Amino acid sequence: MFGWSKSRGCERLGDSLWQWRKCKRTLSKLRSEKRRCLDLTEANITFCQLNNRFPNAYFCIGDAEKLPIGSSCCDIVLNMEASDLYPSIKSFYHEVFRVLKPGGIFVYADDLPTWKFDEGERYWHELGFALLMSRDITGEVLLSSGSKESHSRFWI
Repeated sequence: MFGWSKSRGCERLGDSLWQWRKCKRTLSKLRSEKRRCLDLTEANITFCQLNNRFPNAYFCIGDAEKLPIGSSCCDIVLNMEASDLYPSIKSFYHEVFRVLKPGGIFVYADDLPTWKFDEGERYWHELGFALLMSRDITGEVLLSSGSKESHSRFWI
């Protein structure tokens, strides 16, 4: 698990929560006044809007490399298994740092090659993030999928 903190209110941004089940589970566990869920695909956002039961949740279309929200306004940014598809992952990391409040937390899990995580970790430090926790979950992911091998590492 990657838990990165920006150097030390309450709003949360969940990026690319395109699976309603995942979004619903995440929203029910997070306690905050506002929850914004972002996806690039209009159909996914429409589905979430139609099935939303959380009064403080807002679903919007947007690009994770150009987050459509102000600077220093989120306490938590959550990204699960999406950044491997972004054309510029560094632009995404920069945007996460920009929108987090001081002391905010970036919760991140993805299936990137180990070298790409190592490169990302160096970049996060350059931006000013401090690592709170890191856990390799490759074994658990492979066990749950029935696979025995992977060319990527999964981190949560």
